[in-house]
Amino acid sequence: MDLGARGPEGGDPDSSTLWTVRAPDILDASVAHRERLLGGFTAWLDQLRAPAQLTVSSREAMDSSGGCPGRERVRSVHLRVRDEAAADSVAARLSALCDAEVNRAGALPTMAEGPWHESARGLTCGGSWIECLRLMRFPEAEVEPGWLWELLGEPADLDLTVSIAPKPAAEADRQLRRRLRSLQARALAGDLGGAGPALEASRRAADRLRQVLARGEGRLFEVAVTLSLGGSPAEVGAGQQRLRQRAAALRARLAPAWLEELPALLESRGLRFPPRPARRLLETREVASLWPWLDGAAEMAPGRYRVGRHRRTGRPVGLGLASFRGTPNGNCCVIATSGGGKSYLAGVVGMEAASRGVLTVVVDPESEHRRWCEAAGGTYLDLAAGQSLGFNVLEAGDPGEAALAALELAALLGGPLSAAEAGSFLEACAEVLAPERRARPVLGDCLAPMRRRPESSALAARLRPWLEGRPGGQFNQPGRGPGVDGVLGIGLRELPSTWIPGAAWLVSQWLWAWARREPRAKQIIVDEAGLLGAHRCLRELMGQMARRIRKYQGSLLLLTQAAQDLTEESFGELVATNSATVLLGGQGGRGALRLQTTFDLEDRDREWLQRARRGEFLLVSGAVRVPLSVEARPDRHPYLATSGESLKLGARDGHL
Repeated sequence: MDLGARGPEGGDPDSSTLWTVRAPDILDASVAHRERLLGGFTAWLDQLRAPAQLTVSSREAMDSSGGCPGRERVRSVHLRVRDEAAADSVAARLSALCDAEVNRAGALPTMAEGPWHESARGLTCGGSWIECLRLMRFPEAEVEPGWLWELLGEPADLDLTVSIAPKPAAEADRQLRRRLRSLQARALAGDLGGAGPALEASRRAADRLRQVLARGEGRLFEVAVTLSLGGSPAEVGAGQQRLRQRAAALRARLAPAWLEELPALLESRGLRFPPRPARRLLETREVASLWPWLDGAAEMAPGRYRVGRHRRTGRPVGLGLASFRGTPNGNCCVIATSGGGKSYLAGVVGMEAASRGVLTVVVDPESEHRRWCEAAGGTYLDLAAGQSLGFNVLEAGDPGEAALAALELAALLGGPLSAAEAGSFLEACAEVLAPERRARPVLGDCLAPMRRRPESSALAARLRPWLEGRPGGQFNQPGRGPGVDGVLGIGLRELPSTWIPGAAWLVSQWLWAWARREPRAKQIIVDEAGLLGAHRCLRELMGQMARRIRKYQGSLLLLTQAAQDLTEESFGELVATNSATVLLGGQGGRGALRLQTTFDLEDRDREWLQRARRGEFLLVSGAVRVPLSVEARPDRHPYLATSGESLKLGARDGHL
């Protein structure tokens, strides 16, 4: 028999309506968002008139998202209201006030099925052993909203129900006055039982609750927390021990429900309201701290790229770089120190994009992305090696802008131009671009007309060495740059240092022209953006793409080492403010402080960045702050690892 659906006599112990409720994880929210969520939950509690129960069910399930098969723990939250007439309005208010998605549900996930038997210390059902606990003392230590994670984070099949019964003010006041008289009588009689501090604490708590009522600062509720654990006897015993230790660390007390296991099981599943001795009187803010939605990154929405797992919950984390759902654009900045796992993360994103048919171009100054580009069925263009493919400045852009683009490249290669040289160069370009001339002129064709003009002969001599040999010849032959049909990597590593400015300019011109011309979904990855940002042309390109690439069905992924690369320079600020998603990796103290200021992080986030290991990032997107570990599919990991050590460490499970 399914204990989750029917009572011990075979009847339905509760026929009230059940809802499944999804709401943001308050532990992953920014300060402002957290305050707004708490304000909404507090308002919902203040408007609650009927007893209600919030049940969290934690179950293990198969995880096949993103091609990473395995097991994961899923935590779902359900609402049950003890007044059918008011149930719909209560659920609607919860949805409106707490950014929640509320849907009717049939029944809670089952913990066990089959014949059951109750004993003094637990229950057996279908081969599973179940034990129940009640929270007999709420935390006396100062706790933050979301402290229930100390109980819900247990890696076991678990049901936990928070039962909330509004207490009328007059009745609550009478109960508190009786409580105070009882405590005073015990003190006068000297019946302290060796617990003088505990008695004084109880008196102060009752006084505080009366003051809340007197000042109108909130309402009072009778609240009970009951939970049940399922599994093998050894697993349940060890889990119960850990839960009681965590509760004790908060100066709370979890007590086994011995001799009352079946009633407590029904309480933990929201099928029975706890008896009065198990309830505690709390005010609104204390009840709001019991926020039960703590399953961060709980849903992999369609179109998102899976990049890793939530550090706290273990749930998959995805980036919406192609769908733009819920974000203003698909741009993403990655900031982490050298060795932090940036290139690995870029490879995970790139291979995910390629597998979904998104065209991907990688600008790779250090030639770290070649293996995965080729493994994804793409090509890798090493500019230093020389290619039969040409980047012809007279063909790459718009025809009307070809001469001006060539003039800019000539000034970059040949040095500053005088007005006479610039005019003569433009005349030479007009001559070779004339319709009656060859169909595909190249920059070298301008040299002969320039030599015939005294004012530009010296410029022709300065340009000639740049257009011959390797790699110069690659930029002096017909071609509008490479075609992209999947993945394209562009390597700049072995280029002579004197050629990097010109090569960067030509690549940036081709890349922006391609992005505007290509109608399909696309993604551009720029590694070492801070290093490339030293070149004006690429700096302007990154700024332009950050602002406008969404209009062309594209997204931009920038990777850089130093925080100041994207927080101090004007183009860096432009890119950072136009990136809907930011991934922050490990940083030193000064870098972490700079990122805290730039992205409005809390002290705990800054401290996390200072402790982050390789492959650990803090995802910042709007009001969300998600700590994650990068994870690739096991079959893709060998192409992403950049060293023998990382290959050895990660080959088994795809973790960096």
